[in-house]
Amino acid sequence: MILATLFAIITFSSGETPSQNSSLQPDKISNDSTLPSTDPHPILFPSSRPPPINRTFVSTAIDTYIDNLVPQFKDPDLATIFSNALPNTLDTTVFSHEPNVDTFIITGDITAMWLRDSTRQVNPYIRFIGEDEGLSEMLSGLVLRQARSVALDSYANAFQIDGSVESEHSTDKRTPPMRNTTFEGKYELDSLVSFFKLSSEVYGEQAKGGTESTQGEVSWLSNKDDRKTWKTGVAKALMTIVEQQKSTSEMESNPDNGPIYTFFRNADTGKDTTLSQGQGPPSRYTGMSRSEFR
Repeated sequence: MILATLFAIITFSSGETPSQNSSLQPDKISNDSTLPSTDPHPILFPSSRPPPINRTFVSTAIDTYIDNLVPQFKDPDLATIFSNALPNTLDTTVFSHEPNVDTFIITGDITAMWLRDSTRQVNPYIRFIGEDEGLSEMLSGLVLRQARSVALDSYANAFQIDGSVESEHSTDKRTPPMRNTTFEGKYELDSLVSFFKLSSEVYGEQAKGGTESTQGEVSWLSNKDDRKTWKTGVAKALMTIVEQQKSTSEMESNPDNGPIYTFFRNADTGKDTTLSQGQGPPSRYTGMSRSEFR
């Protein structure tokens, strides 16, 4: 939304001004001399991008796009905000990256990866896949990381880079039990949908033709092992969505130890836990798939 607003602002760089009859004209609002001046005085925000050597990922396509677009801004502060914001995920949150194999993108202030957040964080870059082979390979790695994560725990919303340490949420009581690879075990339907969204959009751009060397190859589908990894994640996600179509009575009568999913956290606010001993509010079968969070 922020980037869309900034793009819209560029259209005013031709010098056009609002109608003189506008009710928002300063002289139509008040003659009170104590009001702040409406004369443009740029604050001149500083660039907050880290030096290239300290950036977690560098995309020549994104940097070129910024260099070409920034001069078109009428307001230098908006230009700086745009040039700081667009590459921020690449500059600061690509925690780990192995081309076409694995990409772990942290949410920013926490060293963990949310399925929903990581998808939205890279969304502005997907359109540049055909211009930057390295960017395409990084995004392929993210698709595979999400697929492996969903296969490990389709009821989790966030994951650790590995299982070497316990999560700070390890005291949560959840069915199925959480492994160390899970950072947080809240079931959110939009987390699984975000995995589908990333896969679909990355595939769509890579299949268009890619760079001269890739020639439209979608590596995570053409490679047998990677394709199996992705299909396993998809199958697990779909199975989970179907499981959560069941009514409360169906869940409770499950012969394998009761409800498939429960979650309880000792929390100060209700939004961080669920009702009824972790089962959530009761429901009948409607065909819709329930989601305890989000």
